[in-house]
Amino acid sequence: MKKHLSLEVADPSKHLERRMNALQKNGKETVCFSRSLHPTPRTSDADLFKMVAGFFDIFTAYCVHLFRSFYWNEMSVLLFEKLIAKKVPQDQLVEVLQQFSKPSKLTSVPKISYYFARVKQFKKRLAYLEHNFPWLGSGDSFFPPMTRVQMGAYIRSFILPARNASAPVRLVLNAKEKRFLKRYQEILYIKDLRDDYRREAFYYFYPVAQELGRRFKLKPQDIGYLEPSEIPLLAHDRKKVLDLIRERSQGYVIEYTEDKETLWAGQGVKKYFFKNESKKNETQLQGTVGCVGAARGRVQIVRTSADRKNFKKGNVLVAVTTNPEYVTAMQKACALVTDEGGLTCHAAIVAREMKMPCVVGTKNATTVFKNGDYVEVDGSAGIVRKLKKGSR
Repeated sequence: MKKHLSLEVADPSKHLERRMNALQKNGKETVCFSRSLHPTPRTSDADLFKMVAGFFDIFTAYCVHLFRSFYWNEMSVLLFEKLIAKKVPQDQLVEVLQQFSKPSKLTSVPKISYYFARVKQFKKRLAYLEHNFPWLGSGDSFFPPMTRVQMGAYIRSFILPARNASAPVRLVLNAKEKRFLKRYQEILYIKDLRDDYRREAFYYFYPVAQELGRRFKLKPQDIGYLEPSEIPLLAHDRKKVLDLIRERSQGYVIEYTEDKETLWAGQGVKKYFFKNESKKNETQLQGTVGCVGAARGRVQIVRTSADRKNFKKGNVLVAVTTNPEYVTAMQKACALVTDEGGLTCHAAIVAREMKMPCVVGTKNATTVFKNGDYVEVDGSAGIVRKLKKGSR
């Protein structure tokens, strides 16, 4: 089975092309549908619920392609590493992987970076963001879109990535390997594009969540605690829905089996996922090289928008994972460390653009290290180690 799947990703045939085209088609359809939704206070409850049902139907269909793309990405990275390992010396492997692990086309954040490199005027930058990427800070948590003030703060704190001064490594590839490299970089593009579609779709769906909140006296983000089929209950059993939201906001676990779906919620479920996997007094973690280089600094764990806003320049940014909302904080860091991710994750790609030491996929850096810990990030070896107080 694994052999068949590996060939499916490695083969630059029409099969994978159809899969990627389907993701883009469904992504565009999801965005197009959400853009067509224009709820007002005069919209009937029934029509508002139809908007919700229609959106989640099409978004669920898109998610099939979205989650499948995680497999394409993971397998293509493994296959590309295997290919490169035969072509270059071991000491050049990471450098070459970084050089060629670039998307075939630009998505939101790289486009913004290139525009900001050419255009320095604040007003033009703001207009560019408002016109092209008003959805940059949106997502499926139903939080409000970025305001002009937030966009302004994003622009002011944006640091352009450093240019790569090193000479590119040349690879000798046959025709089949060149086709695979092309497909590999297309997969990296799709990896970023899939989240752009998701953010844009939820940006245009937000007015629906907002109207639901206004009408039934909820916060828009409370909608995220409900299954689509439960939302119409607001019209005739609001108390039951509020109880569901209150319980699930404390924590929830969903178990899927072949024949049913079971949901547990409330304080009691925390035992299922609040588990500290770190060993006592653990001081060193091994991860995947995101970007070579080394740096020392104080740990600052970033989980929330407030953490991102209050990130101090020169600290080591430690997070479970990152996304475009983290970029302005990442640009202030001396190094990046994540629990999740691999060579082509968001943190690794941004780190390489900024030439910043980065270690990803450590599994538990956010639990092993605490705010203020003094650490060394060895990006070249994929190691993060805690240093003794006073070490410099």
